[in-house]
Amino acid sequence: MVDRKTRLELNALSKDVFGVSSKWQKLVEKGYLEEVTEEVTETVPAEKEGDAPTTKTVRVPVLTASGGKQSVLKRYIVESVREFLLERQKSLNILRDILKKQHEEKVAKAKELEEAKKINDANAGSAT
Repeated sequence: MVDRKTRLELNALSKDVFGVSSKWQKLVEKGYLEEVTEEVTETVPAEKEGDAPTTKTVRVPVLTASGGKQSVLKRYIVESVREFLLERQKSLNILRDILKKQHEEKVAKAKELEEAKKINDANAGSAT
């Protein structure tokens, strides 16, 4: 059982991260499906003729005998949900800060262009 203080904290975190306050409860009660993957080394052909091909390691889904993707049911406990939500909240806050900064720069640039256009229109005259 989860105490009231923890439930309210997780509700607030879930609301901030997912937009819904009850999502954390579903992660604890029902779990989630995670794809089973494996690392495979692939050869990438050379971009230019004469260069050697390169290799890289990528994660690919493991397929069943019928060709479907394998998945495993994973469940969270309350402490791991809190850690997960706090981690997601940090990354979302960083992203929100970046987007806010870009928006402010865009607004400032638009304002600057508008002022330049007004000055240009004021200074422009007929050539008679």
